[in-house]
Amino acid sequence: MAGRRTGGDATRRAARLRFRQCWIDRDNAVGLVRGELAALGVEQPDVVSVDLDGNDYHITEALLRGGLRPALVGGRNTTRASWPRHAMGDAV
Repeated sequence: MAGRRTGGDATRRAARLRFRQCWIDRDNAVGLVRGELAALGVEQPDVVSVDLDGNDYHITEALLRGGLRPALVGGRNTTRASWPRHAMGDAV
């Protein structure tokens, strides 16, 4: 995750790369992301990209309703269904 940092350089940020294995759903998404942001010393992410096989909309909505304000939100829709046109506007 990239984000607004309180200081540091690219080398130090790369050394802080973390991997975490866990289940994610709309009920725990905000807490998981906030915890990782805090561990990195980041207040808000610059970019959020969600690709969770059918749960993208629900997770993204939860993150935005939970107060995350990334400059860019990305996702991938591989189904015939589409997100409602108002999806992002209603979440923020």
